Amino acid sequence: MRIRSVILVCVGALVAAGCGSSSAKVASGGSAPTTSRATTTTHGTSHDMTHPSTPRPAQPVPVLTSGWLDASKVDLSGAPGVSAQEQAAAENILRTTITSLQKWGSYDAAIKDGFISIGDNITGEDHVVHWDWINDGHTFDPQRPESLVYKVNFKTGKRKLEAAMYFLDDTFTLDNTPNTYGKLMQFHSHNDLCFVFGASPHLSGIADAQGKCEKGSQHLLNPMAHVWVRPNACGPFAALQGIGGGNTKNGTHDCDHAHGSGHL
Repeated sequence: MRIRSVILVCVGALVAAGCGSSSAKVASGGSAPTTSRATTTTHGTSHDMTHPSTPRPAQPVPVLTSGWLDASKVDLSGAPGVSAQEQAAAENILRTTITSLQKWGSYDAAIKDGFISIGDNITGEDHVVHWDWINDGHTFDPQRPESLVYKVNFKTGKRKLEAAMYFLDDTFTLDNTPNTYGKLMQFHSHNDLCFVFGASPHLSGIADAQGKCEKGSQHLLNPMAHVWVRPNACGPFAALQGIGGGNTKNGTHDCDHAHGSGHL
């Protein structure tokens, strides 16, 4: 598997849902909005989310000709150990993230709106962060994603939006992440990366063998989670996939084969 961004600052996860003022305040103790419907639909067939008459095989989220996941056909049923409430919340954040991120399909639009590149584009991914949105009281808000992930085309220099990376605020660690989305969401942090903060925060390098950053730089340990708007082999909430650096709570991560896709 090719090496991607040395920082899946992807947390945030680079990435509950909500738009604008109705964003989910998971970090501040609120609850994530869930869909009001009692059933979920797959290919035009309505199914009861709580007591389906027959088990349904999970499938990847359909993809539009544009390469984006189809927000109108998000169905995350079939993952073992996921409650109906967790499924509904996960479908909601995926659906609203796909819709909301359209405005930043252009890299220039993201920069204009205040996102700053951490300078990792040499890895093939360019993570841009809206630093003043990390501790703004909004958590998993598709209208205020803390970070965006762009795939870099080295031949043309163009960047293609792949995911939102949602950050939890400074009060969270990997030991107390919200369980709104159950096992579907994969939180991680980066204890191996060092940043220089200030007027133009950026990635400065990797920690030494003792896990320490050089003088003038420091770790960014906020838990993060991705929400992918394009197909991902390990599902729409995939974390590290064995690439880049960082760690998850138990030192590993799960690949969501049920909702993953090989169309990368």
